[in-house]
Amino acid sequence: MMSHNTIYVEVFSSFACNRCQQAKDEIQQLIINLQQEFPYICFKYNEVDVVENIDRAVSLAILTVPSIVINGEKYFNSMPALSELNKQLLMLINQK
Repeated sequence: MMSHNTIYVEVFSSFACNRCQQAKDEIQQLIINLQQEFPYICFKYNEVDVVENIDRAVSLAILTVPSIVINGEKYFNSMPALSELNKQLLMLINQK
């Protein structure tokens, strides 16, 4: 069950992914910035190893890393421009 004012952001990555660490750092910073701007929203961030969680990755049709899942739904099958991720998160915030 998801809390009404919570946005869950998961980044599916793998150890062998060169782009994943940079993507995770950028996403974490974006979330920190949004948390400051929207203190009534609780952001939950989680890094998911695609190899250790292969069943979940398959169930979400994750084919590449890094992939971004928001509130249990895959939104990006690769790292988007931060402006695109920010836009998607703002749309979700406005729905709260």
